[in-house]
Amino acid sequence: MPAFTALALVVAAPVNSWAATGPPDEIVVTARKREESLQDVPISITAFTAEKLRESGAVNNYDVALLTVNFNTLQQNGRRQDRPVVRGQAAPANRGEPNASYFIDGAYVSGSISTATLGPVERVEILRGPQSAQFGRATFAGAVNYVTRKPSNEWTGEIQTRAGTDDTYLLSGWTSGPLIEDKLLFFGAASWDKVGGGEFHNNLEAGEAKDVNKFIDPNQSGDYSRLNTTTTKEVLGKLLWQIDDTSELTLKASFAEGDDGHYAQLIMEQEELNCYPDENGLYQAYCGVMDMEKIRTRDKSDPLNGKPRENRLNLPDIRSGMTHALFDDGLVAPENLSALVSDGNRVGPRRDQYRLLADYRKDIGDWQMAVRGALNDDELEQGFDLDHKEDRPFTGLFAIYQEQSIRDQSLEIRFDSPGDRRLRGAIGAYYFKSDWKSRQQHNVGPAAGNLSPPTRQETTNTAIFGSLDYDFNDRWTFSSEVRVARDKKSISSENRCLPDAGDPPDATANPNWKPEFVKYIDPEATILHKIAANSLTPRFTLRYQATDNAMFYLQAAKGNKPADFNTPYYHHNREGCQTQVAFHETGEATVDEEKAWTYEVGAKTSWLDNRITANLAVFYINWKNQGVFQVAPISLYVEELLVPGFEFFAYTSIGDTIIENAGKSEVYGLEFESSYFITDNFQMNFAYGLTVGEYKEYNDPFFAEKTGKDGNTDPGLYPDGNVAGHTIPDSPKHSFVLGANYARSLSGDMDWFVRSDVVHETERYAGADNFIQIDERTFWNARTGLQTDTWEITGYVNNILDEHSAASILRFVNFDVPGAPNIFPAAYAASPLPGKNWGVELLFRFGQ
Repeated sequence: MPAFTALALVVAAPVNSWAATGPPDEIVVTARKREESLQDVPISITAFTAEKLRESGAVNNYDVALLTVNFNTLQQNGRRQDRPVVRGQAAPANRGEPNASYFIDGAYVSGSISTATLGPVERVEILRGPQSAQFGRATFAGAVNYVTRKPSNEWTGEIQTRAGTDDTYLLSGWTSGPLIEDKLLFFGAASWDKVGGGEFHNNLEAGEAKDVNKFIDPNQSGDYSRLNTTTTKEVLGKLLWQIDDTSELTLKASFAEGDDGHYAQLIMEQEELNCYPDENGLYQAYCGVMDMEKIRTRDKSDPLNGKPRENRLNLPDIRSGMTHALFDDGLVAPENLSALVSDGNRVGPRRDQYRLLADYRKDIGDWQMAVRGALNDDELEQGFDLDHKEDRPFTGLFAIYQEQSIRDQSLEIRFDSPGDRRLRGAIGAYYFKSDWKSRQQHNVGPAAGNLSPPTRQETTNTAIFGSLDYDFNDRWTFSSEVRVARDKKSISSENRCLPDAGDPPDATANPNWKPEFVKYIDPEATILHKIAANSLTPRFTLRYQATDNAMFYLQAAKGNKPADFNTPYYHHNREGCQTQVAFHETGEATVDEEKAWTYEVGAKTSWLDNRITANLAVFYINWKNQGVFQVAPISLYVEELLVPGFEFFAYTSIGDTIIENAGKSEVYGLEFESSYFITDNFQMNFAYGLTVGEYKEYNDPFFAEKTGKDGNTDPGLYPDGNVAGHTIPDSPKHSFVLGANYARSLSGDMDWFVRSDVVHETERYAGADNFIQIDERTFWNARTGLQTDTWEITGYVNNILDEHSAASILRFVNFDVPGAPNIFPAAYAASPLPGKNWGVELLFRFGQ
């Protein structure tokens, strides 16, 4: 492979006696909410210092994930739906809460992390395994903590610029120093970066969006706009007040803005589906690896075969708005005509994020008290084509504009005993409250064209936590950590259960009517549902310090993900009777709490005066109630638009995405991470991750539908949709990271350096059905340049091999299939990763 050949040439290059790097400094982490050496913490951790992030060219959370084994970012629909996946414990990208969560300076990030830049960051810590005992809710797979730089007592700073292909630009800087020496210290940072998205364009030809379903003068223009464009701005400021010798107060405020174009979605054509035909011979799904570059049909003479894969998003409808005439026969009440008109809106997401943090530390005798309070506000507006194609199914239902707001506040107080005692520990309390509000507008259709009344969800979490460490002797230590928490959620919407399905109920008036609806009829009452649960999440660790440079540990930890609501049941236009039954009787409106016990054995070792470090963790996860992405029919109510007495089309059903719980899953694997300082000039690192996850108990409705029901040619093949033994999707089985860094002196204080990183990941499935796969991928990045103590110039090439794989593949429904029977075949849309990109960076350092 060319990448490994290049690394071999670097290894063979001559070196002199100049000490460009030398053995690494000790990395200090705060994985257990106290400062400890990375090599002393009995947790599988990958930590990147600011220097390592810069050397590798990392500028965002996707770069961090790429360089970390058994950790990847499930990226769907651009930057608006990012989910961290740790050890294969993937969560659906567009519903519910994540299985692993992001934190900034120990404070939970309830919105997206994608607009947080790495310029102000001193360190990134990726913690694998349940972190519920220390970090709390939604961390039962792991946690990622961004630690920003601490204000310094000496003036220092950096300015960095980047310019690259595909209109890639970056300008960032930070500075720190004393406002009042030894008393009031300051840190400030700002950044701007842009990706112009020149690689991906929409390819909607004029007239390609079909004029169907009685639209009035529909937009027939073409669209060739750039896709996957991103612009990010961030400013951050910190003040550190040294109150006295025993106490300090840190205040931090930041603002970030993300302004993106529509995400690219390379679609799979109906002619490419190749498995599970229906009674008419129409294939229902695709089995195998999706070719990201070319269309591959079964018929080699098909004109589509071999053509480049396309984006065909119907963006003009969103920009210009639509008017619908579905009820143009005088059936719509005059006062409701505006609901059949949608105004034009922006395309793509825009996000504003405000974050405030106060951190107070106080020494009380030999003990330390820490109080941390945080406020976060995440405001998002976005317009997007949710059916991912040029069609206008269901009268424009999937051309969507959405406004979403997430506001949270948290407070934690913690007391730590002296760390040099044989028995030591900590105790604390935690409070968290989040308010989520969402409303949306569909391009007319049965969901109406106006912005809907909001659906609101409130979450409150209270907890007490503590830990005890006991040294049996100077080699053996036992640690116990525990968190006892109560999680409460409520959701409210304008849904109502109305008595207008006939009297007695008439299936011709509402084909979705069920007798159990009757007891919930209340025309005046809107929906308000509440759930609550208690949790106990311990972690037990036995640690053995064999030598000063070798530590072994055995660990058992429990994590949980709190119960949640399936919000599609609560959108304002959903049939309220169905929502009541789904909450009170069938349980479909809620998602059960997920639980997982992780058992881990590990070793952390260093050799030859820390020139070699080698860490290993082997784990097994017993996972119950795993949340799985599904499509469910949910009733819409539209009679309120009609003239009194007319009930035709008052109700209809659409497929919407929800989460349902699998019975049981298991995951096992390992992480091996190592670094080698071969000479003072030459350093290498190698990491390997193994993740094997499979369902043990789960019946998948989609799998059942496509393989054994509804007129398929082999009915009863999988009548219950049993996918026991299937691989859990969205995570590769094997992942490798290999890096090399070489530097040498040229003249005076000027040095030359070269760095290369190779990442390889094996294929992964995109759904529980294990039909379609994302291909294996190899990324090779290289950097070289000159540096002095005050400046650095770097040329870089990312993705040298021009790897074109998918970040993710979304399964949905193809509504535009003539002659389709009572079920629609699957459709697939892939989110492409960027290809080869090259450019130049400049870095200037000033101060101490």
